[in-house]
Amino acid sequence: MKPKSRPTLLALALLPLFAQAETAAPQAADNAEYTQQQTLPDVTVRGARGYTSLNQGYSTDGTYAPLGIAMTLRETPQSVSVTTSKQMEDWKLDSLRKVMEQTNGVTVKSGSGGSDRYAGLHSRGMEVKNFQMDGVPYRSSGFSKDSWTGWGGVDTRALDRVEVLRGASALLGGTGDPSAQVSLVRKRPTKDFKAEIGTEIGNHSRWGVNGDVSGSLNTEGSLRGRIVAGHERSGYMIEDAKMRNSSLYAVAEWDAAPATTLSVGTQLQNRRETDTPVFLPTAYDSEGYPLKNEISRHANNSPKGTSYKYSSRNVFAEVRHRFSPDWKTKLEYNWTRNTIHDRQGYAAMKTDHDTRQIDLLETDSGEKSTTHSFVASVDGKYNLLGRKHDILFGISGFNTKNRAPSRFARYDNAFGLHDFLNNRSLRSANPVPDAEYTADDNIRARQFGGYFATRFRPVERLALIGGARYSRITMQKAEHVAGTNEKVTRSKATPYIGAVFDLSENLSAYISYGTSFEPVFDKGQDGRFLKPTTGRNIEIGLKGEFFDQRLNVSAALFDTRKNGMPKYVESGDYYVSEDNIRTRGFETEAAGRINDNWFVSAGYTVQNRKGGEDSYEADLPRHQIKLATTYDLNERLTLGGSLRWQSKTSNINKSALADENDAPSLERARKSATQKAYTLVDLMAAYRIGKNSEATLNVNNVFNTRYRTLSTFLAYGEARSAVLGFKYRF
Repeated sequence: MKPKSRPTLLALALLPLFAQAETAAPQAADNAEYTQQQTLPDVTVRGARGYTSLNQGYSTDGTYAPLGIAMTLRETPQSVSVTTSKQMEDWKLDSLRKVMEQTNGVTVKSGSGGSDRYAGLHSRGMEVKNFQMDGVPYRSSGFSKDSWTGWGGVDTRALDRVEVLRGASALLGGTGDPSAQVSLVRKRPTKDFKAEIGTEIGNHSRWGVNGDVSGSLNTEGSLRGRIVAGHERSGYMIEDAKMRNSSLYAVAEWDAAPATTLSVGTQLQNRRETDTPVFLPTAYDSEGYPLKNEISRHANNSPKGTSYKYSSRNVFAEVRHRFSPDWKTKLEYNWTRNTIHDRQGYAAMKTDHDTRQIDLLETDSGEKSTTHSFVASVDGKYNLLGRKHDILFGISGFNTKNRAPSRFARYDNAFGLHDFLNNRSLRSANPVPDAEYTADDNIRARQFGGYFATRFRPVERLALIGGARYSRITMQKAEHVAGTNEKVTRSKATPYIGAVFDLSENLSAYISYGTSFEPVFDKGQDGRFLKPTTGRNIEIGLKGEFFDQRLNVSAALFDTRKNGMPKYVESGDYYVSEDNIRTRGFETEAAGRINDNWFVSAGYTVQNRKGGEDSYEADLPRHQIKLATTYDLNERLTLGGSLRWQSKTSNINKSALADENDAPSLERARKSATQKAYTLVDLMAAYRIGKNSEATLNVNNVFNTRYRTLSTFLAYGEARSAVLGFKYRF
């Protein structure tokens, strides 16, 4: 293929994108907010591997804007972790769940066997619900679903990087918890033609293909495009369970004027899992007797025909204009439609101690959510007291409509535990459930808010960061089964302040105070919606840049609090607000390059949470260590290793016991629900075959460690797996 023909082929490939954008614009007003005020440039990495990469390695020496103002990691007065596309490629982090598992200060609780079907994300002792896509508030599902559904399986092939800002920050997103903010930043087109294709195979019948093509669509380079696509299928360590996933991302950029750039794009994903259980029979029976050692991690208790289907459609548009070297504006509009159909079967929480009888249960739920969102901002610099300072103004909002019908059923063909233990594939082929109750809720939420932030430098070494946001959100919920239709409006101002002082050329000290609030749909005993949750985070720490600013090192002490967390009262079928939930801790992290050949990402977290002990949030390790490193041995061979260690976890589900106040029963249950400390080791190797080709090998959980991702339930983590890949770069 001649080089001059490549733009033509790319233009033809992008024609469907322009057609879809033209038809979707009337129904969607997209805003994929590119919160990063300054996009990381395309960086050419030439290490010992000797080829030019499409991404920037593990380097974190660019600028980011989790607080809206472009700053380096050292200049940001909060803990920030960045996972680059290079890291995702090296370690086969092809879903967001896998990225979060390697992110410092983050705990992931997932379903059985490494399924992305359910994944709970926690930081600083609290659940993470704050997601952004290119700076725009992003929800993988609607308000009716908990945050465990949808986000874990988000495909990462189109992502340039994932940024995690730990602690409270409601400046850009508005609502959320004081835990962390996860920002997904998509890849952007390049002027120069670049392309790569790849394929992979692995155990559990895994195979997949993917491609990434980018370049100019005209000779001037004013029109650029990029397409990223992939498809994979695999089984799991769980018998009969299967998964398939397809994704497509396409974007075009046009320099409409010397200072104006227009972008339009789309991102599609279809994911389906079949016969994957959420968890196995409870780790203890109704009397608190342990069962965990009796059940194989390959067992499947999901009735045949159960499935999880996740479909996401996103169309986005963006206009960026620079008024002067110091002032610019941005307008983004985003339309997203997510559909979930989840039919799951599982063993009952309680097992009869005498008969060892297990009831088989099923839930059949669906959800369709449509979200329109926008962001408009202006940022620049101003002079005061003889110095130049940064300032940002903006407004943002979203309108979400969501419908979520669901059905709960109990099968009449319950089976004995001994039968299940002796035949781990014991599953009903054609069960006919009797519906016990149904739900069909329509939810609508509208949020609008304005914000500002500034970085003021009174002296050379000191930077003061301050800002605030005012948000107003209206929620309406129609419960068709109950015959109710209620509406509530909440509003609140969430301030933020921070300070960074340069101790030396390479080292800075910082302190910050951030706030948050989150409306809730849960109702109290009086039938009214509970008050919103509120939170705050106080953090003090040190940050440094070493090895020619290629390695970022940080250490922080934090105190995070939340009030108003909903707590379910089972005896009365209502919720109460629980206050004074607090997590104190320490975390340290190092990420970047030691030299041209050696990349490293390492972190340690210790946290002590108090309050809300009965919630699933409390099921968290006190200590965590995460390490990933690669080294280019020569021009052809790269080797790497990854280690994840966490201390023990323990959290029992008292509702599964016959008598939650019986001390012996509680003690037996507590012992069986304790996951001891464990270590997971992953290995990778990459071998450059020719000038543009490369073979890779990834082995996860090398020692085949048996562990649980949820101590409350019996959900095993992934067993040992291996993936062999091949890439070719044009």
